Amino acid sequence: MPSEISQFFVSMVLIAFFFTIVWLITRFLKPKSLEVTFDAPRKEAALAIVCVVAIFLTFAVVLAFIVRSAGRPLGTPEQFDLPGALRQWGIYAAISIIPTLVIIRIRKQGFQTVGATKKNFLLSFGIGNVLSMFLVLYVALAATPERFLYRFLDWNAFYAFISFLAVGFGEELMFRGFLQLRCSAWLGEIKGLILTSSIFALIHMP
Repeated sequence: MPSEISQFFVSMVLIAFFFTIVWLITRFLKPKSLEVTFDAPRKEAALAIVCVVAIFLTFAVVLAFIVRSAGRPLGTPEQFDLPGALRQWGIYAAISIIPTLVIIRIRKQGFQTVGATKKNFLLSFGIGNVLSMFLVLYVALAATPERFLYRFLDWNAFYAFISFLAVGFGEELMFRGFLQLRCSAWLGEIKGLILTSSIFALIHMP
């Protein structure tokens, strides 16, 4: 339990640090507004909420029948391989990427309505790389040189990168692109962000 609590506090400190870095960068480099509008924002937001919750609850129920163990304890190293990484892409394609693209196709909406646009691409790419470098630096300072090389310069790290790329892309597309844009168009930027974040957190509890 003490190790889990310490990991939690370290995570909170890192999140606060990353949040501060993003805030400082965007204070000087203002991102461009996406200016996404909908004819019936309330209807679009309600549809997005229902679709996202239904998809992930269905996935949680299916997973409950498949998974037999309670999972490994926090801090247990996880091994990744190419089949597992590709399976992760298949899962997120099925529960987030494909459903999102199908819905906007049916609604006759463009990719900009899920945040897929050239606006802020360089700024977002730059922020992602800056945060990645800070994370790598943190791991490098917190580990011995041998452990650092073992963690980052092996096939497990490479396949882990491919695996988590599926998670990041799928969840960003569905939650931040599809859901958040519609909630913000309905309730305003701050309230829409709070609602989306709440749904995102609650969906991950099962």
